[in-house]
Amino acid sequence: MKRLAASILFVLAACIAQPCSANDVQMFKSSKGITAWLIEDHSLPIVSMSFAWNGGIEGDDEARQGLSHVAASMLTKGAAGDDENAFLKKLQDNAISLSFQAQRDNIYGQLRSLKDALPIAQEALRASIMQPRFDDQSLMQVKAQNISALKNYMADPGWLMSRLMMREVYAGHPYSKRTLGTQASINSITRDDLKNWHKRLNRNELMVSVTGDVTKEELGKLLDETFGGLPERPAHPDLAEADLKGKAETFVLNYKGPQSSMMVVWPGIHRDDKDWYAMEVMNYILGGGSFSSRLMSEVREKRGLTYGISSGMSLFDHGSSYGVQASFKNENAGQVLDLIKKEITRLRDAKASAEELKGAKDYLIGSYALSLTSTMRVAGHYLEIQRQNLGVDAQQKREVALKAVTADDVQRVAKRILQDESQITFFVGEPQGITPTKTFDSVE
Repeated sequence: MKRLAASILFVLAACIAQPCSANDVQMFKSSKGITAWLIEDHSLPIVSMSFAWNGGIEGDDEARQGLSHVAASMLTKGAAGDDENAFLKKLQDNAISLSFQAQRDNIYGQLRSLKDALPIAQEALRASIMQPRFDDQSLMQVKAQNISALKNYMADPGWLMSRLMMREVYAGHPYSKRTLGTQASINSITRDDLKNWHKRLNRNELMVSVTGDVTKEELGKLLDETFGGLPERPAHPDLAEADLKGKAETFVLNYKGPQSSMMVVWPGIHRDDKDWYAMEVMNYILGGGSFSSRLMSEVREKRGLTYGISSGMSLFDHGSSYGVQASFKNENAGQVLDLIKKEITRLRDAKASAEELKGAKDYLIGSYALSLTSTMRVAGHYLEIQRQNLGVDAQQKREVALKAVTADDVQRVAKRILQDESQITFFVGEPQGITPTKTFDSVE
């Protein structure tokens, strides 16, 4: 049985490893107006669905931070006539995977099922979004689990760094809210809060992406039966664009220990920005290319100052950031920061080499298929393309755009994004050789 399962997974990966073309994607609306993208794949009897609603944790009240995270978890803690144990047993007995997650801009869900079990999976999904039980006992357990997780995170320097960054750069904007909440806000969440939260789920702001052994006709019926009972709501109001705060400042969160963590941040760009693909190439060269990147070479390989250093974009709908992250011994903090600044200056002042440019583009184009090795990954990928309004041919346009990036483009986007006056620097630990503009003893 294990060998058969392994063979199935191997075949599945092989079947979907090649990116789909725009012609493979069927775009349609069900009879009840539910927007869906479908990539049919009948090579294996598996169906995967990813879906999302606009509006995430930013809709939580200040006093109820963490509500969306708790509520999303509660959608699989019993529904309709099944309590939590019966509901989860039904999923397990039929090899059905169903989950929900609250993020900053959206509420996400995922469903995966064998084709034979799809009617059971569809009913479980329908019940979870239309008739969640929100039992008090399950709510108590979820709240206790979240509080326990929060306590563990509060001892994790990496999590503290992320929390400090979100609090400071997005100060005054809903993005600064805590995804998990605080112990007090989690404890305050009631069943009535969950019921009010549940009203956010609607039919007209729902987006769906499906991959696998299902036809357009079958999917249209499934969507209407699953989501058709949701109400229509006024469009979720767009958030204001976030102007990142704290530019040219250095923040230190005091945290005892032999090591410090660091994050250097700049305002980022939107996914539909004309410089997005030049940014991808620039990022690979600077710190996104692991051992092929300049930062890894200079900071780790040549000097042994860190176990790892990386860079990348943190992408939100209304205010993204670009950042470099590293951890190191406290006494190396000043030297690591100086090396990062040196490499950024070099990237702005001189063109990347032809070898660097080719290596970055070859990797970014060639590795693309490796991220699409399951029906669920494909469904999730096309949901994001749909959600960001990039067009059904986004992945074909991506390859063309990456191939067209020049050394001049990389230098230009480095000058645009990596500006000294926009830099915001964060440390968690006891960094030496650093002059902070603000220090904190906690992230509360």
